Amino acid sequence: MWDRVRGAFSGQDKSAAAARGTEATAAPAPRRVVRIDFDMMLKGSTYNRPSGKVKQYGVTVDGATRVITSGDFVDRDTYDALIKAGAIRPMSEAPTPDTPPSQMRRRQNKAS
Repeated sequence: MWDRVRGAFSGQDKSAAAARGTEATAAPAPRRVVRIDFDMMLKGSTYNRPSGKVKQYGVTVDGATRVITSGDFVDRDTYDALIKAGAIRPMSEAPTPDTPPSQMRRRQNKAS
């Protein structure tokens, strides 16, 4: 009986779905996500939280405004919008914590 009730809410009978093989479909491909660190963010409001300082910035992607907090994982469209707005450094330009500032200047001079 519960199978029929569950099937009524999903719009199909469970046995019909099993006969078509739709229950064993593959999951969609995962979307690439990027973590936005505090040090990457060039713009935004800084807030003190019990866990430490965070930055927040709002960006509009495909007509929807998203508030991004440092430490969030964002999809590629949001990442590109943040770069276009000048709110974050691209990942290739972000300095790594183990690189001394003198070496960062040398890398920048070589790239020019």
